[in-house]
Amino acid sequence: KVSSTCYSGVMKISSQYLQKLTTIAPSNATGEYYLTSIVSNDTPFHTVCHDQRVLVGVNTPEELTYAHQVLKQLQLESLMANNSQCHDPDSLLISPYATIGENCTLGPQVSIYGKTQIGSHCTIAQGAIITDSNIEAGSHILPYSVITQSKVGKDSSIGPYTHVQNTTAHACHLGNFVEVKRSIIKKGVKAKHLCYLGDSYIDEKANIGAGVITCNYTPWRAKKSLTYIGEGAFVGAGSLLIGPCVVGAESVIAAGSVLTQFIQPYALAISRPPLAIKPSWRIKQL
Repeated sequence: KVSSTCYSGVMKISSQYLQKLTTIAPSNATGEYYLTSIVSNDTPFHTVCHDQRVLVGVNTPEELTYAHQVLKQLQLESLMANNSQCHDPDSLLISPYATIGENCTLGPQVSIYGKTQIGSHCTIAQGAIITDSNIEAGSHILPYSVITQSKVGKDSSIGPYTHVQNTTAHACHLGNFVEVKRSIIKKGVKAKHLCYLGDSYIDEKANIGAGVITCNYTPWRAKKSLTYIGEGAFVGAGSLLIGPCVVGAESVIAAGSVLTQFIQPYALAISRPPLAIKPSWRIKQL
């Protein structure tokens, strides 16, 4: 009987197994010892059958290019088997260690690195870069967002042009040009425009206005200060939160405020310099 299975030259052998082997006779023709000689009726073994395309050798740049093409084709077949769509397969870069769930959509020029895990029914839009992160089911990563070593919870919306690093974000909305580092973002949080949120804990349903910045770096201190924003708090546009900073639950921070102390729950905080108007001042300068 002719078999379609051939030996690829790859074996997995434990040191304990080798120690139990009896003597192996050398080849009569060359006097060499062959690794395949350890397989016999006296030494039971198991075989693992795989697509022959994954067994190609890589010894030249041309063979490396071919192996890369094979890997991309196998990944594409796996995605299609899971009912996922790729808008431009040739432009995708997906780590062989990454996993992608069912019914996902991958846009052009998406890059997925490391051991990233993407759940089912996710959309990863054009130009997104995801590294060693966990994107849970139903999330939407909008164009050109960068997510690194982070966890994004179910049904989140991230992007476009959002940068998330070393962060746990639950079901939330992080929008245009928002940068989040070393933070915990709870369910229902909205930060839609032009924010920097670093070393922060932002509780459920807090609303962060455009241009809000957590100021948590002091040059002569090794550790950065922390910022806490309570549940349902509203932080107005252009506010600066100088850490360590605590914003109580359901409090309101007026736009343009600079915070340097504890804000009680349900309070209104306003911190603005008085407006000074000098009539006709410009005329004197002309």
